[in-house]
Parts: sequence; structure tokens; C-alpha cells
Amino acid sequence: MTDNITLDSNVLIYAFSTPIDNRKAIAKDIISNCNIISLQVVNETVFVLQRKFKFTAEELGKIIEDMQNQQVIEGRLKIINPFKNQA
Repeated sequence: MTDNITLDSNVLIYAFSTPIDNRKAIAKDIISNCNIISLQVVNETVFVLQRKFKFTAEELGKIIEDMQNQQVIEGRLKIINPFKNQA
């Protein structure tokens, strides 16, 4: 049985916003072991990176440009749009 590990927005925020230290490394390790990122987590991450860390629209675009429904990253992380199959 395969467990579905859902990523929390705080982990993504640490991975993209903190200086290079052990928190960033830990966050990247958690991401590499995760297989689901919800749309809500992506939205929360973008909001915090934009408001608190002053990321530009261009910087945010680079972070999320490849995030598409059903995309699998590094053979492990699958992005799922929870609203895709709703009528």
C-alpha cells in the first residue's frame, strides 16, 4: 500500500523563502518525499511569498509555471487539481 503524503504550505514557504540553512534543507527533503500538493497549498504559498517575502509576479511565476493537474515531479510528487472533475 502506498501512502499519500500531502504537503503543507509552511514546508514550501521554508523551501523557497528562507536563507540557505538547515530549515531549507529539511523542507526540500520533505518535498522530495511528498506525493501530493493541493491547490490550496499552492495558493497559500504564493500569498505568503508575495506579501511577507515580497516575491514579484515573475518570481512566483517561475515557481508555479510547471504545476499542472496530474503532473508528476521527479517520479514521486503528483499535482492534483481537486476541482478538475467537478461539474
